[in-house]
Amino acid sequence: MKEIILTCDICHKKNTAKGIIVKETAIEVIFTTEQTEGKGIAHYLSKERFDCCNICSKKIIKGNYVFASGAQGYNKFWFKGEK
Repeated sequence: MKEIILTCDICHKKNTAKGIIVKETAIEVIFTTEQTEGKGIAHYLSKERFDCCNICSKKIIKGNYVFASGAQGYNKFWFKGEK
């Protein structure tokens, strides 16, 4: 049987760790770069799909917005002050 290991795109915890549940999430994030070449521009909102653990999901629900940067689908996600 093949074991599937998912990793949270924000904190990088794996679903194999005790108590960690990682699932796909689709929410609006604040992008700090444009997504074609990765150049810095004025921040904007973009709905993105990424893997998120239950701990980071709780932070989002408490009002912490997710920031993102990157280009061509290779993106980094973080909470403000935790890059």
